[in-house]
Amino acid sequence: MKNTLAALLMAVSVSLFAASSAQATLIVGSVDGGGCFPFGCNGSGISVGESIHYQQIYSSTAFAGAINIGSLTFYNSFAQYAGNRIGGEYIFHLSTATVSVGAMSATLADNIGADNTLFFSGSLGTGSLAFTVVGTPFYYDPALGDLLLDIVVNNQDDVPNDGNNGYNDASRPGPTQTSFALGNTVYTNRGGALVTGFDPAPAGVPAPATLALVGLSLAALARTRRKH
Repeated sequence: MKNTLAALLMAVSVSLFAASSAQATLIVGSVDGGGCFPFGCNGSGISVGESIHYQQIYSSTAFAGAINIGSLTFYNSFAQYAGNRIGGEYIFHLSTATVSVGAMSATLADNIGADNTLFFSGSLGTGSLAFTVVGTPFYYDPALGDLLLDIVVNNQDDVPNDGNNGYNDASRPGPTQTSFALGNTVYTNRGGALVTGFDPAPAGVPAPATLALVGLSLAALARTRRKH
């Protein structure tokens, strides 16, 4: 029993070390165009309260291995398209997609995986289109499928797509695809997905799998103490 428990605790230590080890930021997509949805335009046809549902899928092949995602970075390298973010209430979710790149469903809810996790909810302000969103860490394992970013924006400012908008760096095509809904119209499997930087969670913030392992170890310790 002691040897088994020692091995289990050793596994926990190794997992905690792995979770806290530094990882470099992974940038998915190559810059060869721009995309104004969902941060720079919304094609609004109403004066207030615009809402948009935006999804972007990333190929699992763009990831060398599992990553505990702590923040997402978006870029704006085109001086002529350096507009500001549109104000609104932004809700970010991450999940392992139920579909693959190029096969997204027009029913956006069908693309969302069972591990769908709230990453961020709140205002992003109206600053630069080059920005980082820090959220609740999401553990992504590319062996389980492609990665889905789901963004719902409510009460977005009235900013029509008139050619004067700010644009984020986008990849056409690349290892990403986008789908989004404007009113009752859904656009699926489009090019021009936003180039995205995936930043690992800070050292010391364990992935959910590690937390589960810690729980198992503590339970084993409790059982051992009761027996002795």
